[in-house]
Parts: sequence; structure tokens; C-alpha cells
Amino acid sequence: MPFSSMGTVQNHSRDWVKIKFTFHVPVETDVEKVRKLVKRVGVELLEDPELEGKFIEPMKSQGAVAIKGQSFEIGVKYMCKPGQQFTIRRKAYAALQQAFRNNGIELHRPSITLDSGDPLGVAPG
Repeated sequence: MPFSSMGTVQNHSRDWVKIKFTFHVPVETDVEKVRKLVKRVGVELLEDPELEGKFIEPMKSQGAVAIKGQSFEIGVKYMCKPGQQFTIRRKAYAALQQAFRNNGIELHRPSITLDSGDPLGVAPG
């Protein structure tokens, strides 16, 4: 078969889907507190009647998986039945947003600092 053609595609993981996503928090953030919040939200999602029976493994934090500039990249994963991942992810994002807001956790906001090159901060003019 030539490299430019594709035959039949088969899904060999018909019984489960593993979802992973990341988000960034400032480096000053207590990543252990974030891990515990993600775990608590995962337990709450298991108890959500709309999501009953859709999880295979609950949502949990993988902790800080990378440092990106002035932020930690936090990994999250869960396993669910196929076709349920989008509903779960949407509810997970909303629940995490609320939990972070209620517990003083902010997501990283990238910023750009411009340096004028003038040590006194006075632009020529």
C-alpha cells in the first residue's frame, strides 16, 4: 500500500477511552492543594447522577508534569466509556473552575514585559 493511501481504520479500544488534559498555574501555587482539589472534584463527578456509570476510572491529578516559564503544567486524567468523554470533560472543566475559584487557585495568565532599554525608564523624546 502506498504511503499516501489509508485502508480501514479500526478502534481496538472499544471498551474504554482515556482522557488526559493539562492546565497551568503560577509557580507560586501550592500544587499539592491543586492535586487534592482535582481529586475531590473527581469524587464529586462520580457522585453526579448525570454521569452515573460513565466512568471506568475517576478523574485524578498527575501533579506537576512540566514547568513552562512562570507556571507549572498540571496533568489530569480519567478513563470512561466511549462516547462519554465529552460530557464528562465539559462537566469537569466547569467543576474545576468553580473549585479553584472557591479555594483561591488562579490559572496562569501569560504576560509580556517590554524593556525600553533605558535604565531610568525614560524614553528619549
